[in-house]
Amino acid sequence: MHELKIPGKQIKTLTKAGLIKDGLPLWQIEVTYYWTQLFPSHAIVHVEHEYRPFIASGTASGYSGRDETSFGDKGIASFCFSEQQLQTLDSIFTIKENLDNYGQVGGTIVEYVLTTANSWKDVIRDFTLRIHAKSKEEIIASCFPLKVNRVSDLVYEAHANNFKPKAELSVYFGNSSYLSNGIGEAPRFK
Repeated sequence: MHELKIPGKQIKTLTKAGLIKDGLPLWQIEVTYYWTQLFPSHAIVHVEHEYRPFIASGTASGYSGRDETSFGDKGIASFCFSEQQLQTLDSIFTIKENLDNYGQVGGTIVEYVLTTANSWKDVIRDFTLRIHAKSKEEIIASCFPLKVNRVSDLVYEAHANNFKPKAELSVYFGNSSYLSNGIGEAPRFK
């Protein structure tokens, strides 16, 4: 959920109408992309796609302790934190310095839909996930089923051949100064 960046007069009107509470919208927005693609008959076609997904920040992605209030409706168990990561987040939260506007350890959640690949004729033959941290102190957590290896101070990577995803990818980036504007980009085909 994102803080609204609209004029105060409009926020007052929307609050009075019961559509905003504490400066936050009481609705959700869902974006669906679709496109038409023509494939030549009797030919092998290789498709590669990438996009910058929409990003959640604010109350839906902040850490406020090991209870169910962290990460909004996703819950803390959605990210398979190591005990060391949780201890680091607890320490930052207890000190109360550098908390975000919601009194939480700031974080961002990035989600990527993978299971649509299961509607293709075949598996994902060559799958690579690369995660770039903004700093060495940034906490990155995910319940991704593949082993994610640290390949440098700021880069993590997972690779699989013949990958058939069973769930969507959800990655938490915590203890970061990064705040999202919530803007994603449409998928691009190469």
